Amino acid sequence: MGITQAEEFVYQAVVSGDLEILSDGTIWRVRKRGWDRWKKEAVSRLCRRVRAEHDQGEYFQVRAMMNGKRGYALAHRMVYLHFQGPIPNGLTINHENLSDAEISAAIVARRLSRPTSGSSSSKMRFW
Repeated sequence: MGITQAEEFVYQAVVSGDLEILSDGTIWRVRKRGWDRWKKEAVSRLCRRVRAEHDQGEYFQVRAMMNGKRGYALAHRMVYLHFQGPIPNGLTINHENLSDAEISAAIVARRLSRPTSGSSSSKMRFW
């Protein structure tokens, strides 16, 4: 499947320093974007370090907002992208039998498999 437009958009928040991905697979928000009413522009400010993943049903999701647009991507795909690069076409990350605590960069890096007919790999949204 490679990298989707939504994943690329959210990954830009990692590159710009708004999000931080640790080697244990956790994703942290370290900067927040907001509007500077004096400069009349969007700015990025340091914030209290908080977990960036949000439980959205079956998987954790990461969201980012830049230039007035919000993007969503699955957290485990962001971790794999950060440490290993794009997911090869035709493969998906398999972590069905692992608890959230066990999903680390080392584990995710080795857990690729072919998607099953009932799996949904199109859970990313972008607008």
